[in-house]
Amino acid sequence: MNLVERDHELAYLRSLLADGERRDGGAVLVSGPPGSGKSALLHAFGRQAAATGALVLAATGARAERAIPLGVLRQLLASAPLSRAARARVTALEERLGPRSGPGGRGRLDAATLRWLSELLLRLAADRPVVVVVDDADHADYPSTQCLLFLARRLSLARIVLVFAERSTAPENRWFGAELLRQPHCVPLHLAPLSVPAVRELLAGVPGPVAAAYHRITGGSPALVAAVGADLRAAGVAAPTAGSVPVVGPAFGQAVVTCLYQAGPGLLAVARALAVLHAAATPALLARLTDAGVGTTEHAIRQLTAIGLLDRGGFRHPAAREAVLDDMDDETRARWHARAAELLHRDGAAPAAVARHLVASRRAGRPWQRRVLRRAAERALHDGRLDDAVEQLRLAREGTPAGPRHTALTALLTCAEWAVDPAVAGRYLPELVRALHAGELEPGAGIELTRRLVWRGQLEEAGRVTRRMSDGVVAGSATAADLAALRDWLSVTAPAAVDGLPRWPAVPAASAPGPAGTGPQPRAAQVLAAVLRGDAGEAAVDAAERVLHGVRLDATTLDPIADALSALLYAEHTDRAARWCDRFLEQATEQVFSTGAALLMAIRAEIAVAADDLPAAEFYARTALACLDEDGWGCAIAMPRAALLLALTGTGRHDSAGEQLERPLPAGAERTRAGVRHRYARGRYWLAVGQPRAALADFLACGRLMAQWGVDVPALAAWRLGAAEANLRLGHPERARRLAAEQLDRCPDRSGRSYAEALRVAAAASAPPDRIALLREATRVFQGAGHRAELARSLTELSQAYRAHGDQDEARSAARRAARAARWTAEPGAAKRPGPAGPAGGAVAGADELSEAERRVGALAVLGHTNREIAGRLHITVSTVEQHLTQAYRKLGISRRTQLPASLGYDLAPAGRDGAAVPPAPVPVHRGSGTPTVR
Repeated sequence: MNLVERDHELAYLRSLLADGERRDGGAVLVSGPPGSGKSALLHAFGRQAAATGALVLAATGARAERAIPLGVLRQLLASAPLSRAARARVTALEERLGPRSGPGGRGRLDAATLRWLSELLLRLAADRPVVVVVDDADHADYPSTQCLLFLARRLSLARIVLVFAERSTAPENRWFGAELLRQPHCVPLHLAPLSVPAVRELLAGVPGPVAAAYHRITGGSPALVAAVGADLRAAGVAAPTAGSVPVVGPAFGQAVVTCLYQAGPGLLAVARALAVLHAAATPALLARLTDAGVGTTEHAIRQLTAIGLLDRGGFRHPAAREAVLDDMDDETRARWHARAAELLHRDGAAPAAVARHLVASRRAGRPWQRRVLRRAAERALHDGRLDDAVEQLRLAREGTPAGPRHTALTALLTCAEWAVDPAVAGRYLPELVRALHAGELEPGAGIELTRRLVWRGQLEEAGRVTRRMSDGVVAGSATAADLAALRDWLSVTAPAAVDGLPRWPAVPAASAPGPAGTGPQPRAAQVLAAVLRGDAGEAAVDAAERVLHGVRLDATTLDPIADALSALLYAEHTDRAARWCDRFLEQATEQVFSTGAALLMAIRAEIAVAADDLPAAEFYARTALACLDEDGWGCAIAMPRAALLLALTGTGRHDSAGEQLERPLPAGAERTRAGVRHRYARGRYWLAVGQPRAALADFLACGRLMAQWGVDVPALAAWRLGAAEANLRLGHPERARRLAAEQLDRCPDRSGRSYAEALRVAAAASAPPDRIALLREATRVFQGAGHRAELARSLTELSQAYRAHGDQDEARSAARRAARAARWTAEPGAAKRPGPAGPAGGAVAGADELSEAERRVGALAVLGHTNREIAGRLHITVSTVEQHLTQAYRKLGISRRTQLPASLGYDLAPAGRDGAAVPPAPVPVHRGSGTPTVR
């Protein structure tokens, strides 16, 4: 250790040596806590004294050698020029003394022996000064201290300087220092902590703020500062900058432990108790934990503060606490934590504080311990501390015998584990199923179990569990109301689980509080079911928002939040759904809530798809898939995959979309609501890659399932529009008109996206005179809803319709508006990038042969851009634009720009319905005043 800020002490010791040379001896007692630099000071003085020609006799006391008689004295005499006879007499004296027991016990030296030993040392000072240096003198054996005290009383006119060092924290041999300081020639010398400038010097000139930070960490202890320097060198930090974070590593931790062992068992015990209790530590509690008095404990705290480890009763740095804990073996640490838990429990501490110690001790064999762990876990679940809840419930469950209590803990543990990793939680489901059939599971836990089984794709098992819960339920009870809500949820999520379930009177979805005993989960489930069955009115939307207003995201509220958000989405209130979803996503991030983040990201991806923001949809979908692995997602993985597939297809990345389809869905997924959505997304992909028959098959399958389930709403899957476009591609415009008209009939809101999409597809399937009215209405709705990409697409088709009708002025006006909307769409953050699609009036020969570059050039040409403008936007030459257009004309069999299909470059992917033979007669759609008609 480098000696810093000890010049005054060294100067004083040198002055004593000068006095000794004049035959005026003296003694110094150097004190200070462990790590204060006493040994370094003594060694430095010894080297300086030897350099002057003095005889330096050095020794170090040790707790383990205190029973060795004359051990310190023999160290001193080892380097002294003694005769053989003198050494033999000292050896014989040691053998005669035997073990000692301290002052007043065996091992005391008689007066004659003391006189002879003192004269032996005094004769050594006859020719030159003698310096006697004893480090850790408080650990010296008793006969040696007798001799040294005898000598100290006879220093007058002797050329001897005695320098002793003792720890201010050590109770052992404290009488020695007290007796020494009674002598007239003895002076105390206490070593103070280092200042900030001294810390800076010891750390090789680090910046002032860094030195101040290390001073706060070490309390100015030279040993701890030196350890910090070693950690800096080990980390390769030669010169920390002013803004750098202080480096504290293994050397610091080892120095902490070394100081504590030097301080003695009493202070070590208090430090361990402090490390275990941490923030809960008080002098009274520490005293009880260490079986010491409060006064003794308070004194120990002051000593630990003097060492540099504590500040205001707590560790100065977390690494010091960790070092103390790591120094204990596992069993010792467990005993300390178990005792701390018991004391805190007796004092009425909060369950969370007690549970932390129980988890650390791995003790849960007593009933009170299990009760505390469960209460703490329930609070942790509510607060979003999922890791704490899992640890506490695992321990409580391990210590609980089989039976209803064990089952209840397993259900809670499943809830907590599900929030972290559903794949891990899935291993508890078979046990909970058995417990439910045995009548050991409460209805609330049974409802949650049912939802988890659906997530895992075990639909039949979910139905059996729900039927078992229904046995003996009294109509009108809170349990019956909850089961009615569960049945509603199953009927629109996984209808295969509903077969054979009894019916209870359901509570209206828009009712405010619901029946007695119900909470947000049944209310949200009822609202979702109502919306999917076609009740998307303001009452249902308000009910969904009331659910969201009343909850904060945690492991127990994720299900109702997801249901209420989905209700807003399927009711086509995407703005509201997005605002609420973003709020809960922020909470999920704060809690490190993996399953919550995954599910909310998946819902947010669907909201982005509905809002025509496909880049955002891709981001949210990929993030959702990254939150959980495939096994964790279970059947629910169909939801983010569907959103990702729609985003990739809509942005023209068909290869990436195809790669997604190569990944099979888990068993049972296709029989769930998410599976229907995925099938619909697959149909959109088939349309985009020119496979209308495959697309039609998927859209029809969606239609059959949705009709069976009674959830035929466009926002879930506008399959009729998909089937309509597939029929257009296959050359069946009559069928397409029929399907588009049916879709218009089912649109819940004339200001919603599904209504506008249905109008546009109806226009594509209608005769030219009707096409203009339908497209004008579609553009009005798209503009009002803010769907710029869809607006640009509809305006382009409207321009083509006007041109075909011979109204060139209106055609040019619509084209200009389309160009403006397209420019808005192309700006950063725009909703959607155009992608390849089919034409607006049936299949166009050669469209599938266009390259991606030809599609992009053609799309901008349709929107009214000149060749030079297209070249600037795509960063290519005008000559290249002309070449792409020439190739496009050839493949499409046209000769000029005005003949380009209106929807070239866009992904016209309306959903549709059945492809069965449709009567050729016109299909009127009556919308009242001002609404166009499909004929």
